[in-house]
Amino acid sequence: MHTENEKTVPSIAQCFLKPPGWPLYVILGIAILWLLLFGLYPGFYYLNHMAFLCLVWCGLLLYFPLKILIQLILRNHYQVTAIKNEKAFKSWIYPFIILLIATVLFGFKVPLRIGFLTSRPGLERLANEMADDRTKTLSENIRCGLYEISAEATNYRRNLARDKNQRVALILANDHETGFIYSPDGIDDLVYNAGNSGHLLGDWYWMAED
Repeated sequence: MHTENEKTVPSIAQCFLKPPGWPLYVILGIAILWLLLFGLYPGFYYLNHMAFLCLVWCGLLLYFPLKILIQLILRNHYQVTAIKNEKAFKSWIYPFIILLIATVLFGFKVPLRIGFLTSRPGLERLANEMADDRTKTLSENIRCGLYEISAEATNYRRNLARDKNQRVALILANDHETGFIYSPDGIDDLVYNAGNSGHLLGDWYWMAED
């Protein structure tokens, strides 16, 4: 219920007096969706994911103090009372819960793992062919599910003999410093420009060079 004084508050000012509504959720949703799309690629997990998450968290944490400050000014000027109810509290806490869930998903690299699992059949087929024949090279870029494997970058790494035994590095076309690695022997001795890397599933790993 609005008080008599609150009815005199301009409509634009009333937006600041109300709990967070759909505009904040839309902005937050777009930001997280954007991050999820980038999170499908290994390169995102070399510093970028921390920078983007910090940016989103800082934006949200700055939003609330600024809104509270504006509310105090408006309430003092228009002599309106604060909106205090359970619904208002929930609407303030939901953005933090949403962002916390997104942070956990990125922390465990869930988008990357989902992207890999959906593309695994094509990646495994290509890796098995190259592992069985060490002289095999790619004549053109190959699409494996969500990812396009670069023929040039994959062949270049292969020709350098940086990978041994059955290890196969499939370098992505959109970023020649990232890729997926099939390696039954692990990647502890992997020679690459140290950036970030990790285990995905079975004999599969990911890497993002510096």
